[in-house]
Amino acid sequence: GKRVAVEGVVLTADSVNANYVLHQDASGVQATVSADITPRPLAVVCAGASKTYGDADPALTGEVGELASGDTGEGIAFSREAGEDVGTYAIGATWDNANYSLVVTPASLTIAQASLTASNATIAPIPDQPFAAGEVCPVPEVTWRAGDGTSRTLELGRDFTVSYASNVEAGEATVTVSGAGNFRADSSVGATFRIVPTTVDLPRAVGGLAYTGRAQAGVTYDAELCTVEGGSAAAAGEHEATVSLVDPRNSSWADGTTAPVRVAYSIARADIALAAIDPLPAQVAGSRPAEPEVYASFSGIPLVEGRDYALSYENNARPGTATAVLDGRGNFRGTATAAFRVEEAVRALPVHRMYNPNSGEHFYTLSAAERDALVAAGWSYEGVGWRAPSAGDDVYRLYNPYSGDHHYTPSAFERDHLVGLGWRYEGVGWRSDTQRRVPLYRDYNPNARVGTHNYTTSAAEHRALVAAGWTAEGTAWYGM
Repeated sequence: GKRVAVEGVVLTADSVNANYVLHQDASGVQATVSADITPRPLAVVCAGASKTYGDADPALTGEVGELASGDTGEGIAFSREAGEDVGTYAIGATWDNANYSLVVTPASLTIAQASLTASNATIAPIPDQPFAAGEVCPVPEVTWRAGDGTSRTLELGRDFTVSYASNVEAGEATVTVSGAGNFRADSSVGATFRIVPTTVDLPRAVGGLAYTGRAQAGVTYDAELCTVEGGSAAAAGEHEATVSLVDPRNSSWADGTTAPVRVAYSIARADIALAAIDPLPAQVAGSRPAEPEVYASFSGIPLVEGRDYALSYENNARPGTATAVLDGRGNFRGTATAAFRVEEAVRALPVHRMYNPNSGEHFYTLSAAERDALVAAGWSYEGVGWRAPSAGDDVYRLYNPYSGDHHYTPSAFERDHLVGLGWRYEGVGWRSDTQRRVPLYRDYNPNARVGTHNYTTSAAEHRALVAAGWTAEGTAWYGM
């Protein structure tokens, strides 16, 4: 009946003691106590296993540690990492039992390469192959039956490699299928197939060829089974190609023959009108007809006079539009033309300078008859004022019927403006030099009513007039 106090009591299966009764406290009330029961650790050692690729998995087992009394270990499951290719896969164990905590020692399942043998690998019959003037290498269709009873078609490169023997000439050839990947490289199966003489289409001429300046194929043929001489040409005309079989023993033409075949083909002459002709520069008329040099090309290739064309000219003796004519020769037919200008030779024409002592006007004219008439009327002839070109830019002559004054200008705008004010247009007086060799100074007298303008090539005269009060109006036009 003695009371004792204890702390940290751990109950086990053997904790019952008739000498003691647990009480909650000193009051003598008997205690109700809760306790935690933890899972029991259980060691499981997986057993290693192996198989050959394609076989079913062996039964996976292992050793199980000590169980609690009355437990059998039923439900412990052994499994492996997924995968069927050759390699190593982890083996583990699980048990759906909350009373145990498995401590697993894993192992491995090893999948070894399978062998290709006559009993498990089949090569489908290979149809006859035509001679190809080189190695004939048909890809075999290989079916393999696995150890688990399933069958599948193997893939070249992944499951097997191939090698050939006697596979060039017509006759019996051999293909050997050797393992790769999941199959042993030293295992193989073989089969035979036939190479038969091949029939080659007869060569044919290419139609519709026209000269391009570059070589063109004139015959079509099987380039793998044939050789050709003279099969291409650049020049226009008739050509002949000779086409031969590479191996007459193993091939023949479609008509059953084997001798070389001659094929005629033609290249038509090109139309020279399609040639490019550089623009021809303007020519100056002279004692001989104008004959500018001609540069022509076809597809970027320069043409040669005498070989590719004959050159002649039309309407080239006088000023106007002339024509260069190219008549096709050799590789060309037809005619090509190129126009060019023949211009009159520029002559220096004297412009006569006249002075009216009564009005103070200067007058200018190309006409000797007009010059002489004015002299007879009392005008003073001051000689040749300058020389004007026979061809160039127009200089217009105008007359004021109210004042009797003349005016000269290369400006069509100024001409039309004066006409609008009542001046009379008298036509082109002369022409201005387009090469601008000799300037004509234009000066204006603001105090005069007649002879208001003076035109001179003399810089000294120009400066003197400006010093005397005339207004310099720049260059009027140009002489020679």
